[in-house]
Amino acid sequence: MIKIDNEFIINAKASEIWDVITQVDKYGDWNSFVSECECNMVVGDAIKMKVHLLPFPINQKETVLEYEPGVIFNYGVNLPFNLLKSTRKHTVETIDENQVRYRSEFRLQGLLSPIVSAFMSSKLQQGFNRMSDEMKAEVLRRQS
Repeated sequence: MIKIDNEFIINAKASEIWDVITQVDKYGDWNSFVSECECNMVVGDAIKMKVHLLPFPINQKETVLEYEPGVIFNYGVNLPFNLLKSTRKHTVETIDENQVRYRSEFRLQGLLSPIVSAFMSSKLQQGFNRMSDEMKAEVLRRQS
């Protein structure tokens, strides 16, 4: 199993970070890990992304698993026969009116996960870390 967690606290309103997370059509402006994204935020519907893990971009299609506006956006893949299951969860927690905790959780498990881990674990870690850093920078940039 691969587990990648990122968390930061930022001086911002929850709505400011939530806008960066959910305005997926603007990912190309700030996000070097997921440069394109389409999603209507409806549980059960598709989320289509262009992910930069390899020397070339990968088109990725996943499913929205959970969506609670302002709080949780969770999506993933579930291949048959327990071959591969992934989840990516963004959560936003208000600490006070000017401070927010952002959490990103990625889980990859299933029969093929050791193979994916062997080839992609460090790239996934780097990508999710970079995306979290860029998300924080984008929130601060929009505040200016």
